[in-house]
Amino acid sequence: STQVVSVNNAATTTLGITAESSICSHQEKLYSLVSNATPIEEVVWDFGNGEIVEADAPAFVYTGPGGFIITANAVVNQCIKQATQLMDVKRGAQVLFDYSSQCEDTPTAFTHQLTDGDIVEYRWTFPSGDVVEENPVYTFATTGLFNVTLHVENSLGCETMLTKNINMYSQPQVNFAVLPPPFSCSGPPAEFSDLTPP
Repeated sequence: STQVVSVNNAATTTLGITAESSICSHQEKLYSLVSNATPIEEVVWDFGNGEIVEADAPAFVYTGPGGFIITANAVVNQCIKQATQLMDVKRGAQVLFDYSSQCEDTPTAFTHQLTDGDIVEYRWTFPSGDVVEENPVYTFATTGLFNVTLHVENSLGCETMLTKNINMYSQPQVNFAVLPPPFSCSGPPAEFSDLTPP
């Protein structure tokens, strides 16, 4: 009997990485593969810093600067192929910040916690718009869940950001009552009752 065997030409199958070659640390970037054949399957990424990721198009963050060689291994049209790319990762700032209050109608101080000394711009995004200031104070007029984002740029042109979801709560309406007997300097003690609504 005769059997027909399909042979794929591995020599003409190409595989490449689609990613910027110069990026900044602490920036999330998306990495993917391109080929002149399909399908692309069983993709394994080696980001050159000890991190191995099994995914078709992973999002990845370098936490420090340096030169790294990305290697991607995949099965393309049933042939094992490999692609590499040299990455130049510049030093970006790791963005951290804290805030002082979570009550409506109360000025809330926002304070960055960056140790990078060459930040050239701090830009905060609040519900009402952007504020270019290092450590601003902002008042939330209503209760609810709000997004606040701090964007920073350093002298190398690296822009990084962090978004936090902040819950704002209503101000407590403090109230109490004094139960008889009336308060006095002698006699039975007065009883106090908390009437503050939950």
